[in-house]
Amino acid sequence: METVLALYLVGLIVVEVGMGRARAASHSLMKGLAAAAAGWLGAVGTAPQDALLSSICGLVATTGLAERVTLSGAFFLSLTASVCHRLFTVIDRAIGQAVSHHLPASLSDLQGIQGWLSQYWVPDYGGLFFVHALGGGAVLGALIAVGSRLGRYSRTGAPQALLAHSLPLTGIGILFLWLGCQGMAPGLWMSSSTSAFVAFLSSLVFTRIRFGKVDASFALTSFWTGLVAGLGTGSDQPIGAVLAGIIAGLLTIIGSLLLDRFFVDDPVGVVVAEGLAPAIGLLSQWAFGYRRVGAGLLPWLLAVSVGFAAARIACRILRALGILRPSPSDELTGLDQRLYGVTAYPDFEVREA
Repeated sequence: METVLALYLVGLIVVEVGMGRARAASHSLMKGLAAAAAGWLGAVGTAPQDALLSSICGLVATTGLAERVTLSGAFFLSLTASVCHRLFTVIDRAIGQAVSHHLPASLSDLQGIQGWLSQYWVPDYGGLFFVHALGGGAVLGALIAVGSRLGRYSRTGAPQALLAHSLPLTGIGILFLWLGCQGMAPGLWMSSSTSAFVAFLSSLVFTRIRFGKVDASFALTSFWTGLVAGLGTGSDQPIGAVLAGIIAGLLTIIGSLLLDRFFVDDPVGVVVAEGLAPAIGLLSQWAFGYRRVGAGLLPWLLAVSVGFAAARIACRILRALGILRPSPSDELTGLDQRLYGVTAYPDFEVREA
């Protein structure tokens, strides 16, 4: 399944390239590969699947930052997230072993804690907590710390459209995510796919009602959110996947609009798709009684919070070293031209929105 799982990593890079602007397309690719490399090196010496999951977590932590982060910054952020991922993996396995062992009478004081953990601590599955939620929390912290893209918000604070330069490319990346998701948890791929397609269709309806026309970028991001939310359902019951998909399609739109109100510039929609989506899957489990209400909330909150805090600290260090964000002149000219001396589309005249 390692080969299939690698497609998820490919999909993340392709989605970001497509969602970004043409003048930074090459930098998006280079940034994605640098982040993937850092995540892989953070788990070097482990099994191939563990290294891939670490690489994906690190890449998620930098997704959406391509037009406003240096290669050094992306590498360090990804490495920070991958180290957190490895630590949480060890902690998760330790808790799983502690809960499964019967404590002697001399440790009766700890039996209550053990019983509580057995009810509310859900071991990680499909990378739900310590890949997706951890990476989602980290990228939220990074997006806030780095700041918005130049020109994203007007002087009055109103968001200005900076359109994706290639939605077809983004769509191809989303399909890679769909195929790669099978490697996360093969037994949950049917539920994940069902949730993703329902989220996609729901988004078509919601955007038509909200904006008067279908929004393709929201629809594609909703598919991604539904994909991760479907993993969170933790079962092959279609009714749970359908509910998760409907909620995912709606929250993708609401979440993006809400982030804009707080000037969090998330061009890819990764905060909802990776950070919030696991909670949507858990909510579906609670609604249909598959798990006790509240089960899984602790590891999700812990992963998001630690990822957020780690990214904020990493960004402060990078800013102090002067290697977090390119200069404004480089961003305005285009990172492809200023950093690499080439453009992604040299044979065409590309006009930015």
